[in-house]
Formats: sequence, structure tokens, C-alpha cells
Amino acid sequence: METVDYHEQPSSAEPVHGPVAFEGAAAAAALARQPVIEAARPVGAHARENFMVAIALAVSEASTRERVHKLLLESESVIKSKAAAGMTQPFELPTDQAKVLEWLQGYFVEGSPTPLILISDLLKPPSETIDGFLTRECQARFAKHALGTVAILQSSGRVMDIDRTIRSDVGRDELTRVMVLLIGRLEYLTAPKCGRQVDPDDIVIRQLRSDNETQFREYFKLRHRVYSQMGYLDAAVENSPSGLEMTEVDVRSIHFGAFYHEALIGSARVVTNDNADDTLIDLFETIASQDPVAWQHLRKAYQFVLPIFESHRGMTGPMIEIIEAGQKCGELSRVIVDRAYRGNGISGQLIEVAKERAVRRGLQRVFLECLKVHEPLYQKHGFKCIDGIEGKVIDVERTMIAMELQSDEIEKVKARLE
Repeated sequence: METVDYHEQPSSAEPVHGPVAFEGAAAAAALARQPVIEAARPVGAHARENFMVAIALAVSEASTRERVHKLLLESESVIKSKAAAGMTQPFELPTDQAKVLEWLQGYFVEGSPTPLILISDLLKPPSETIDGFLTRECQARFAKHALGTVAILQSSGRVMDIDRTIRSDVGRDELTRVMVLLIGRLEYLTAPKCGRQVDPDDIVIRQLRSDNETQFREYFKLRHRVYSQMGYLDAAVENSPSGLEMTEVDVRSIHFGAFYHEALIGSARVVTNDNADDTLIDLFETIASQDPVAWQHLRKAYQFVLPIFESHRGMTGPMIEIIEAGQKCGELSRVIVDRAYRGNGISGQLIEVAKERAVRRGLQRVFLECLKVHEPLYQKHGFKCIDGIEGKVIDVERTMIAMELQSDEIEKVKARLE
């Protein structure tokens, strides 16, 4: 999915020297008043408006707090260079869950904030009744804001609704890697202001051909690159040398690419409840043959026909309706646009082409799962939130909402195709 936030982008901010204790609203105001600092850009990076993130530390263990702060200072220039972004020095927050939430509330709701990364040992798995309070409330209150979370835990690994985890003895290289990935995620959660501007006539959206192995390899690599930044992949997939993001439902999907002068810059797929395509099975097995991780995920079957039915128990009713009526259905997913080309309306083009192909294919119902921050994007294209359906999404360990393409929108597409 391409990640777009429709909140107004705040002014960038100059680094604040040393850890600073501010009330949330005061911190937001202080950032907004300060001038822009340009970050170094990697060689070959497209010129765009400087992206800035603020850092907040809420670490109860003094030695860990000092270590993390020291490593952030030491790796600041490397992080800025690799992420092509600016970064403030950390704000130091209280080490009480309720007070951290109060600070965040002031920062996001009462101010006009720069995207924020919270690094804290107070962030725990949301399943923990008491200790998971901060994580649950961050998800409930700030899901539509550009908030990134890094939990300091005894062991690293994916945790539901926490972006990244580190150990208290984290090294400089690992902290740098985590920060660069998380800054990339926050940039995808923020409305693009200035990407590489291209002539719309030079953008072509088309269905990928099952005889083009090269294009599909680039397609799976693009998905892997962006989903790594978003924190959607388990460690084995994220660190796989081939850099491929593949799942079993890909063999039952319609795949789309956005091309700029024949370079792949965007993707989308519509998973269907049709039988698997034998041609795609052969092609994808060839692509995954040298990567045990990709091969395993390609062969790992879903219990139900669409991922959304796996994720949400509340979707059992619609699933039974579809089966009993013998309907064709699908799920839109993997709507992704390369970072350098965001801001050109490409995600909207991908969605529209995917809708048309789904209708041509005879799909009578089309669903999707997305972060709350993306709801306005899909609403613009005829999708509506399904009341009461929100929860953990299979594979990505994120709380997302469910949406469905409205029947009147399907009729509009049919009319355009006649």
C-alpha cells in the first residue's frame, strides 16, 4: 500500500541541543518556530523538500537512556545521510505511561508537529494487561498521526503495533538501521510535498504479464523494500538476501505495475477467490527457487481464500454470504509507490486500474485492509469502512481497518467499461 497522510505537513525544525524537557504542545510550537536544516542526501537521491523527524526518549533505566542518547548523537550524521532526512536531538519525557501519553496528546493534538519517533522501555506488547497500556493507547489515540515507536525490550523481534524493537545493549549499527527504516516509514505516513515531478503521460499502469520474469522480480523487490521500511515483514523475510516479498495468494492474484519510461515505480495486486494460475505458480516458483525464505512463504497456504478473512473474525459473515451465493470476490493490497515518485497521483491511478480489472474479471465484492491513516485515500476511490472490523492483520502484525468497495461504485465502473 502506498502510505499517504492528509494532515497538513508542519514546518521542519532545527535540532535542539541536548535532551530537552518540554510539554507536548510547547515542544510542537518550539519545533514549528525554528528554521529548516538541510540533511545530507545520498548520491543520486532526487531533490525534494527536506523531511524532518523529532525524537523523544522515555526511558526509565538511566544507564540505558544515556547509552541510547549517546549512540543517537554519534550516529546522527550517518542516519541523516542514509535516510536523506533531518533529525532533532531528543526530547526527554517522563517515565510514567500516563504522563508520556499526556505529552504525546499535547504534541499531536494541540500542536502542528513534525513526525515523531518515541524510543521507550515503557512500550510493551499490547497483550500485557498493565504494561501494554502505553502501546494500546498509542495505537488508539495516534493511529492517524505520524508517530513511530521503538521499544527497548529484553529481546528484539516483531511486536504487535510497535514499529521496531531494540535491546538495552543495542549497538550503533543496529540503532542506525532501525532509525533509518523508521524514518522511511514516517515519510510514507506523511503527505508527500515534493517528489520527482513527472509528466502524467509518461506514467503507464498495466497488468504484469505472466511471461515476464524480470518485471515480476522487480515487483517483488519493490514490495520488499517498502514493506521493510513499514515494518510489515518478519525478520527472516526482511533480512533475506534476495529481497523478495512473496506470499501464497500471489498465485491467485491480478498484479499491476506503474511504469515510468519502462522502470517499475509502483505496484498493486487484487487477490481473488479463483483457482491458482498454473502459469504464475511455475513463474513464482522459479523466482523463489534460490531463496528458501521466499519459497517457504510462497508455499505457506492461507486457510481462507482472502487474507482479510484470515485477519478478522468479524468477516466470517461476509465470507459465508459470498460462499453461499457463489460470488467472485477479491482483496486490493500491496498498493505501493516508490519513494522518489510519490506526490504524482500514482497510487490513485493504480487503485482505479485495479478496480476496473477486478470488475472486468467479474468480481462482485472487493475488500481491503489498511491503516487508519490511509482511510481517506481509499474513500476517495469508493471504498467504505466496514463498521466494527478492526484488528490484527495476518503477516504484518499491525492493527488495521477493513473497507469494502461500495456497490454503487462497482456499477459506475461497469458503466464506464460498457
